[in-house]
Amino acid sequence: MKAKYESNCKGIMTAEKILNACTENLQVARPKVLSVLQQTAENERLIESKALRSNVHSPSHYLSLMRSRVMEEQAPGNLTRVRILDDLEKQRKVATDYPKREKKGNHGRFKRGVGNLC
Repeated sequence: MKAKYESNCKGIMTAEKILNACTENLQVARPKVLSVLQQTAENERLIESKALRSNVHSPSHYLSLMRSRVMEEQAPGNLTRVRILDDLEKQRKVATDYPKREKKGNHGRFKRGVGNLC
């Protein structure tokens, strides 16, 4: 019976054996993880260096730039494109001027105490 017990004990994992196995796995995994993290950092730097930057031009400047490029290219249908860009510019001006006109036009329209609807 003692021989049977000793043979069974050889197959049982003790806390020390488990700790040693985990330590070995950690020693193998640590360099791999650090390598992947380093490659990720390099990829991030590369992407940041090549990333598109936001356009700092105003909408009117951008439309003007587009119009000049269309005129330079002289591609078929360029007159239609120029008209469309001109219309977009006019609509943009109207849209940006509307709040200004609305603020100016409302002052002094109604007097207090006159024309109460309640």
